[in-house]
Amino acid sequence: MKNGFYITSQFENIEVDDLTFKIILEGKNMQDVKAFHQELAQKLEIPDEYGKNWDALGEVLNDLSWLDYDHFAFFISDYDKLLQKEAFEQKSEFLCILDAAMDEWENVPNYEGEDEYREVSGFRVYAERDTNIVEDLIELELDNRIIAE
Repeated sequence: MKNGFYITSQFENIEVDDLTFKIILEGKNMQDVKAFHQELAQKLEIPDEYGKNWDALGEVLNDLSWLDYDHFAFFISDYDKLLQKEAFEQKSEFLCILDAAMDEWENVPNYEGEDEYREVSGFRVYAERDTNIVEDLIELELDNRIIAE
């Protein structure tokens, strides 16, 4: 399955296989940057040295070596509540980091030697159709990653 932002009305019914790490991000629990990074660190089982900032998140999502899975599926519920207490730039930063991670995971090797320890992997994001995610992705010029189901 292609990496991308899957927009679906069947959000609750999507299942993943045993090789895919499924993470459910609940926007209602991640309304500000601090809560966002805390929740993400817990759900992704990120090692303690995680810096809880956008640069560190980019590095984490391009690694994920501590998780013994071949693919990764992020389910975002309550998207409209995600980072709602912050300026839109915070949410846009997160979406751009997800986009960059999709690119990194589908284009291994990204640099010489990377293919010795990392393989091409699925990195998908699922969101509910009745949210503003499509408009946000279009505004950020990430609409080439939108996959409607």
